[in-house]
Amino acid sequence: MRVRTAVITAAGFGNRLQPATAVIPKVMLPLIDTPAIQMVVVEALEAGVERVVLVVGHGADLVRRHFEKVVGPWRGVIEWVVQPRMRGLADAIHCARSAVGEEPFAVLFGDCVFLEGNPTRTLMEDFEVHGHSALIAERVKRGDISKRGIFETEGTQGDRLLVRSVVEKPSPDEAPSDLAVAGRCLFTPGVFPALAEVTPDASGERHLAPAINRLLESEPVAVRLIPERRLDIGNPEDYVAAIQAVAAHRGLLQE
Repeated sequence: MRVRTAVITAAGFGNRLQPATAVIPKVMLPLIDTPAIQMVVVEALEAGVERVVLVVGHGADLVRRHFEKVVGPWRGVIEWVVQPRMRGLADAIHCARSAVGEEPFAVLFGDCVFLEGNPTRTLMEDFEVHGHSALIAERVKRGDISKRGIFETEGTQGDRLLVRSVVEKPSPDEAPSDLAVAGRCLFTPGVFPALAEVTPDASGERHLAPAINRLLESEPVAVRLIPERRLDIGNPEDYVAAIQAVAAHRGLLQE
């Protein structure tokens, strides 16, 4: 079955970027002159999806107004879903269940971008061959392991790694690898029951890792490790680095 739909999560508060995100949604922060969320939407469309489901929350009207005012390939293909309360990534994706229906779909985190290659296209091509869920992974530094979902893998299928489990924010000493979830996923609709069963943590958030582990009980899940650098805008340090990377990519930095 062809992947027609991309779900983009864009509802986060951006607490680590306050006060800039007190009014402006994190995903609307610009990378030079283009909001991050616009770059993510373009990636999804260039990968070949026909529909984009934007899951919004804080500042939803600003995101909607941007895509209504700015001319681009997204005209007529964006559908809007509101996440009523910010209860984590698993909840955000589950909010899109009715919009997605019983089809495979891509998931793109709205607060990270790729300048080279198209990881969403990589996952869609992977699905055409293998027909089951897969995620993009990146290698992370030891100091960042405890901030991320980390893959435990086994075996290979060509250039793919098969997932045994995902551990949410392990200590570096207990982590099964240095491979982290990198903001791009492709799921079969079988992930929705798994998402619904995720138990909130102490802060009320429902994380993606437990849903992937539950999905593994019914189907294989793979990871694709790609060389492209992921640019994150989730905290001040990474946001500055992302701006510098975009400026360098566009030849805006003087020698």
